[in-house]
Amino acid sequence: MTTLRQRVSAELLPYVTQPAQYIGGEINQLVGEGQWEHADVRVVLAFPDTYSLGMSHLGCQVLYWVCNGLPGVVAERAYCPQPDAEARMRARQIPLFTWDTRQPVRDADILGISLQYEMLYSNVLTLLDLAGIPLYAQDRDETHPLVIGGGPQADSPEPVAAFFDLIVNGDGEIAIASIVEKLCELKQGGATREQIIRTLALSFPWLYAPSLYEVQYHGNGTVAAIQPTLAGLPNRIARCQTPDFEEATVPRRPLVPHVQAVHERVSIEIMRGCPQRCRFCHAGYTKRPLRWRSVDC
Repeated sequence: MTTLRQRVSAELLPYVTQPAQYIGGEINQLVGEGQWEHADVRVVLAFPDTYSLGMSHLGCQVLYWVCNGLPGVVAERAYCPQPDAEARMRARQIPLFTWDTRQPVRDADILGISLQYEMLYSNVLTLLDLAGIPLYAQDRDETHPLVIGGGPQADSPEPVAAFFDLIVNGDGEIAIASIVEKLCELKQGGATREQIIRTLALSFPWLYAPSLYEVQYHGNGTVAAIQPTLAGLPNRIARCQTPDFEEATVPRRPLVPHVQAVHERVSIEIMRGCPQRCRFCHAGYTKRPLRWRSVDC
């Protein structure tokens, strides 16, 4: 039987520009063959833009390290293919795969998508469509992964809320670890997809489940109110904050891309937030309080 790995090698790579961006196996990759099949929880961390951009994003590497450091958890990566690769995948019906060991993204328990800027919204739909996952959360069933969004644009999630099962508000390190650990517990207990979404939303005040809220609009289309439809849910979603930034996870052996990335450098986060508080700056307000790492760290 031909595997997805073999199909990618034979039917995709010879027909696209710069095939090295699709092969995985980078220096410091944390996942090897056989780990996906034996994991208790399988996570795909997707950056809805090209490999060269996604590999330049420190946040995704941090989450990759966090997830793969949890017992029983395997996290692999996915990116949005270039137009020529997308066209070839659609023509040959090759589903979106993970870069680490070429697993079908649809087979994950969690598909985490980073929402870094508004221009990525259409690529979110591309990822879902290529993976064979219904675009709208209301159309998914037990065979589909939980689609979870996070990142800067999660602060104003309504434009894309219908496409996500859950949306994380705030820092990702604590959030992803808490979600994965709770999901593992719920899976072992035989919880259904709907039960999992409800339990996660009730467990974490920084986790927004759009299907459990009712949105009211003003006449001009702006949001008037968002009210929970389930007792126990907060009226206002809190922010998840890393309590000890000094000890927060740092990828000490970052992934090294095979091709030239947008940022050809090693990124080190020495501070989260900004003391300037410029009125036009998102992070200066949403990343409060200001936190930093010592030189010794």
